[in-house]
Amino acid sequence: MSYPKFIAVRRKTQTYRYVEVGVYDSSIPESGNLSELTLYYIDDAINQLNFILTQPDDAVLWGVEQFHVESEPIMSVCLDFNEEVIAEVSTVDLKNLMLEVKNFKEYCQQSDNYKTIIGQAFSAIKSNPSQYRRWPESDLHYITNINDVSVSIAIEPSDLDLTTEAFINQLNIIF
Repeated sequence: MSYPKFIAVRRKTQTYRYVEVGVYDSSIPESGNLSELTLYYIDDAINQLNFILTQPDDAVLWGVEQFHVESEPIMSVCLDFNEEVIAEVSTVDLKNLMLEVKNFKEYCQQSDNYKTIIGQAFSAIKSNPSQYRRWPESDLHYITNINDVSVSIAIEPSDLDLTTEAFINQLNIIF
């Protein structure tokens, strides 16, 4: 299965622009929230899922505040922050999604690949901002696609005066 990938660059706060990288499953609402997990916790979730898949009568709880999961050997129940059921999905499918999240985060981390992708997106947006507006009436939110990655960037009008290198130097990310 092919999972959509995304990089989101938030508005600048004092010194930095926070960056989120992730993957989601379009058949599981809000599954992109699982990309908030750091690589350490993603590995932990994958290990827990591998364990639970071999245990006939056990369950594990994992996830993030906006999207937490109760996984049993065959099915997992996905809940939002209000404990409302978002989806019931195969535990194997969730494990596969988490493997893809891990792979994409590791790819972005290698040789600062995320900076290259964001730099290409910023350069494209800077050259023709109106072509990349996320919404027709927006002057702050832009979106483009670089190498099959959806890149969303919040840019103030004055940011368009920055060089790509200066823009990249403002990025902050935790993998």
